[in-house]
Amino acid sequence: PEDAIKPSGDASGATDGQVIQAALDAAVSTKGTVTLGKGLFMVKTQLNVAGGVTLVGQGWANTVIKYVGPKDTTGKSRVAAVSGGSVLSHVAITGGKINKQYEHGGGVHVSGTGGTISWCCVTNNAVFCGNTCGGGIGIASTGSVKIDHTIVSGNSVEATSATYGGGGIGTRPGGNLSLEIDACLVSGNTAGTSGSASRGAGICIVNKKLGDESATDLDKVTTVIRNTTIANNVSVGSGMGGGFYTSQKKTTMANCILSDNAAGDGDVNVAFFSDAVKSSVAEKASNCLFGNGTTAFGTAPVSGSAGFVDAAAGDYRLAKRSPAIGKG
Repeated sequence: PEDAIKPSGDASGATDGQVIQAALDAAVSTKGTVTLGKGLFMVKTQLNVAGGVTLVGQGWANTVIKYVGPKDTTGKSRVAAVSGGSVLSHVAITGGKINKQYEHGGGVHVSGTGGTISWCCVTNNAVFCGNTCGGGIGIASTGSVKIDHTIVSGNSVEATSATYGGGGIGTRPGGNLSLEIDACLVSGNTAGTSGSASRGAGICIVNKKLGDESATDLDKVTTVIRNTTIANNVSVGSGMGGGFYTSQKKTTMANCILSDNAAGDGDVNVAFFSDAVKSSVAEKASNCLFGNGTTAFGTAPVSGSAGFVDAAAGDYRLAKRSPAIGKG
C-alpha cells in the first residue's frame, strides 16, 4: 500500500521504533489503523499498541518486527505491548527478551482491557526472570483477549524459579480474564532450565503465580481453545504438562491436538492444578487428539500419534494416516 510505513534500514532500532510509535499515537483519537509495508522493522524499545488502534503488516512472511535492543531490566525489552482493545495482525514478532520479574511476554505483552493478536507469527522471544510467564505472549489482562490464526513457536521461559510457565503463551491476570485461542499452532517452545519445575511449555493458564493460587482463584480465567495444535513443546527439568497446563476450571477445548510434547514429570502433554480442575476441563473437552503418554478425556477423544506430515521440518499438517482426520 502507498501509505504503508517502510523500514528505514537503521540497525540501531531507533528510527523504525520512533516512526511506528508516532503513527500509533496519532491513530488513537480515531482508533485508526497503522499499516506497515514489507521488510524488516527493527525496534530498540517496545511498541505500545494501545487505545483501540490496529497495527497491521503484509503477512508474517513479509513484515517482520524485531527487537534489537539490549536484554535489560526495564521491562520494555520486548517487541510490543497490546492494550485497550487494540489489534496486532499480519506480522512476525521476534527477538524480544524480557529480564524483569512480573513483566510477562517476551514477544508480546497483553494488559488492561485486552486486545487481539491475529494472523501473526511470534517466534524466538524469551523471558529470563522468575515470577514471569509467556516467552512468546504473556497475558496480564483482566479483559478479553483473542489469539487466532497465529503461530507461536521457538519461544522460551528461561528461569530457575518454579513460579512461571508458558514458554509459548502464558497468563497471569490476577483477576477475571476471557481468553480465546483459535486456529493456532503452538510448537517448539520451552519452559525451564535443568532442575526447575516449570508448567505448560506450550500454554500455561493460571490466575496468579504458581504456588500462590487457592480455591478462590480457580475460576477466574475463562478459556476457549479450539482448532489448535500444541506439539513438540518441552517443560525442562522436573516440569509438568509439556504441552498445556491449567489451574482454571472454566477451560473448554475443542478440535485440538496435544501430541509429541515432553516433560520431566507426569503427563507429557497436559497437566492440571488438581483432579477437580481436570474433571471440570474434561467435562467441556470434545473431539481432541491426545498423543502417546496421555490418557484421553472429554467427548469423542482420539488417542495415539498425531501423524504430522513432517514435524521435524515444521510441517504440522496431518498426513493421510493421521487418526485425527475427520474427527473434529
